[in-house]
Amino acid sequence: GVYDGGATDPAPFLQPNENPPDISAEPSLLGTLVRTAIASTPILAGPATSTPQLRVLDQNTIAQRLGISRSWHRVMLPDGAVGYVAANALMTTDRPIRRLRAIEPLSLREKPLPRARIMRTIAPGTDAEVLGRFQQFDYVRGGNGPPGWVESSRQSASRSD
Repeated sequence: GVYDGGATDPAPFLQPNENPPDISAEPSLLGTLVRTAIASTPILAGPATSTPQLRVLDQNTIAQRLGISRSWHRVMLPDGAVGYVAANALMTTDRPIRRLRAIEPLSLREKPLPRARIMRTIAPGTDAEVLGRFQQFDYVRGGNGPPGWVESSRQSASRSD
């Protein structure tokens, strides 16, 4: 049973950690979107290179920052997968990776899925910015309203880099 070795004093489990891990990033960044800064970025099962590699991410892959452990960031991908990426392999989505002008209406979806709900449409002639990617979708900000996902193959836009 649970108490085969006798009762355990719970006090040590309730004491604050005297040596909390170093935080190498601003805590206010938790929950924010980031993108991979380099090609072939590994996402790992834990905050160390010795942990199993879950997959390899393309450059500019969008993720949400969930936590920080020393020089590692725990991230969630748009498909719900969670893992760790080295902090130096990530960057913010503040600056776009490219700019474009919609030639015809661009439907922004709430998720990077072909059948995801369309949140809004960017009108022709509207300038937009691509903030990152996930699989065959671009994460686009433009016009008034929140950013959304557009299938890369369906973008009817001219580049305005």
